[in-house]
Amino acid sequence: MDNPTLIVAVAIFGVAFAVLWIRAGSTLLVWTRARRNDAPIKMSELIGMRLRKVDIRAVAESYAQARAAGLDVTTPQLETIELTGCRSGLVVSAMDEAKRAGRPLSFDDAASNALIVHSRKLAAPPAGNSADRRRSQIPGESLNLWLQARLSGVRISPPAFVRMGRNRVNTRTVVLSAVRAHEAGLGLPLETLEEHDRAGGDVANLVSALITAKRAGIDLDWRRAAAYDLSGRDILEAVLVRVNRMEESEPGFRPAEETTA
Repeated sequence: MDNPTLIVAVAIFGVAFAVLWIRAGSTLLVWTRARRNDAPIKMSELIGMRLRKVDIRAVAESYAQARAAGLDVTTPQLETIELTGCRSGLVVSAMDEAKRAGRPLSFDDAASNALIVHSRKLAAPPAGNSADRRRSQIPGESLNLWLQARLSGVRISPPAFVRMGRNRVNTRTVVLSAVRAHEAGLGLPLETLEEHDRAGGDVANLVSALITAKRAGIDLDWRRAAAYDLSGRDILEAVLVRVNRMEESEPGFRPAEETTA
């Protein structure tokens, strides 16, 4: 081979083939282990997760754990948790512990609790000046976020991503918050979350507060909560304080997510 172009092409093809071979091998290994653990997952599901950049090993291990504990959990549900940046294993463990304690916890409630705990971490801006928070969109991230939203039943049009990028909105935080709000039945428009982020508010923390308030039966509308957040105070902390007072004044009171199934 004296042709430099041909040599480069062969080298590129070889590297691409090696990468695909390694990925195929690791996927097959996960598929095999899942079957051995009596928690079979279709190969088509694993390939789909790969394309959506989901940690298939984490999903397979969580699914096996759920099956062993006799929990009613599906792989799409576990994948959704992984896509939000939370660990599916934590959700399954919470469900298992609740079941052992005689207080069964549904997957939706366990997932919501886990997301609330991690909401500040997901929304925390990187160290540096405030401009870092309005970072440029990472190439390919919009597609990943779009897939996450679609899997959760939230439809976001491509132009909406363009608009968020143009307005320097923290797209990841807004989209994941929209997903959580949808799953909690809050009915918050994406544009409303965008506006709050542009105003400098903590969208993820605010959505967590609204979810917590709803499940505790506390009347808290978006306008009041947003104003409280923009004043620089912690709305989630305020709601949790209110919930604690309700628990102290009303013996036997428990928020919705703690209700025994």
